[in-house]
Amino acid sequence: MERSAPGFQGSRGAGLQPRTREIFEDLGVLDTVPAAGGTYPLIMRWDGDTPLGTSDIMERSDPTPDRPYGEMWMLPQVRTMEILGAHLAELGTQIDFNSELTGLTQPTEDAPPYASPWALLGHTEGAPPPNWTRQQTTPRPLTWG
Repeated sequence: MERSAPGFQGSRGAGLQPRTREIFEDLGVLDTVPAAGGTYPLIMRWDGDTPLGTSDIMERSDPTPDRPYGEMWMLPQVRTMEILGAHLAELGTQIDFNSELTGLTQPTEDAPPYASPWALLGHTEGAPPPNWTRQQTTPRPLTWG
């Protein structure tokens, strides 16, 4: 679901945080990100017409075992939405624009009051891929209204 209308061409954020890149890896879309974005460029500092040199916009970090993506990745929001939308289309669904979740109703008494992230992604059959960890497949309680 997306509250806004389709076609937003701006960007509310400057890019993907390292943890978001990890989630994109879990979703199976990270391989499409490098071609759509890039590392943050250096900026040129000036004093009037005199260039003072370049510097980083942010502190850069090397990947570590607990943080496999060391720095942000510049990717406009419109491209992020395109990547996620294409992945949802591959799963046989789509982004529901102009929609807002205002509550949940349990459809039947037999329906479990939880859903795994695997199910929330639209998967109804089969097991998660091997790269999904236990934390990513543990059911999370949902509040039914």
